[in-house]
Amino acid sequence: ALAEMITFPPHIYTKALQLPADERIRFAGQLAAQVLKKHPQLIAKLGVSSDPVPAWNTLRNVVMRHIEHHPADQNTSVA
Repeated sequence: ALAEMITFPPHIYTKALQLPADERIRFAGQLAAQVLKKHPQLIAKLGVSSDPVPAWNTLRNVVMRHIEHHPADQNTSVA
């Protein structure tokens, strides 16, 4: 399932939560690109065609939700 494919080591979540919002979005985009490289089959599952951009966009949003709801968030104040 998608959730298992987009788990990251705890230090990745900690780093992401320390970034300003605009940099966090960029970081999530980089993580999404890495996931798509490892799991190219997701392009067809998440997008409407073989175009990776819609899949990347969807995946970046999923990564952002993972970051924002990760347990590390409990100990980090996010502005």
